[in-house]
Amino acid sequence: MAARRLVAVMLVLLFLSSLAAALAPVENRSADEDPPATPAPTKTASDDGELVQATVVAGALRPRPVTAHVGDQLRLRVIGSRPATVEIAAFGVTEDLDPLAPARFDLFLDRPGKFLVRVLGTGRELGRIVVRPSPGARKERAGAPARSRS
Repeated sequence: MAARRLVAVMLVLLFLSSLAAALAPVENRSADEDPPATPAPTKTASDDGELVQATVVAGALRPRPVTAHVGDQLRLRVIGSRPATVEIAAFGVTEDLDPLAPARFDLFLDRPGKFLVRVLGTGRELGRIVVRPSPGARKERAGAPARSRS
């Protein structure tokens, strides 16, 4: 008899928790709404380069390029409303993107250039990483004696 009562109480609790979960508010953005604004990259000092933190918003009409210098450490977060696999082919890295979990990249920028952040498979461009020569490299080249051609 006690076991039946316990089972009945457990079923009532299961029903109530399911009902509460169904009635809980859920953020549901429609495809018509604009994605959140891309925050500007933040920089903090490091030993040789700087730590550059930036966010790329998948679906932005005109994504702002992420700019950094050779020798910087880039912590890139890619957010979006649809699941995808995001790649930065030049660095050989891929990460999964989910509406609840952004794709995160931690890269050491070892060469100058423009590198695409895109969706694996479709090739849709989400953003760009622009890596410029380090300011120290320009100073070193400017102070170096001119080479003679023979």
